[in-house]
Amino acid sequence: MATGVPCVVTDAGDSALLVGDTGIVVPKRDPEALCAAWQRLLDAGPDSRRAMGERARKRIMDHYSLQAMINRYEDLYRNLTSGRES
Repeated sequence: MATGVPCVVTDAGDSALLVGDTGIVVPKRDPEALCAAWQRLLDAGPDSRRAMGERARKRIMDHYSLQAMINRYEDLYRNLTSGRES
């Protein structure tokens, strides 16, 4: 996703949460659904795949990049320490 490649993932673990609406999520242990999802990507054409990949990269950068994580920790620490005396 971070490289702009559209993903097909199974709904195992947090894969679906990570991908969100920027990829295709299929049930685990369902090879037919996996095959259909890959075919859907192929049928979508290069422009659609490129757009999906760009949305995936943006999702990763906005929510899971190092800077996004730093910002979350800063917000957490700020919230935990607000209202306390030094």
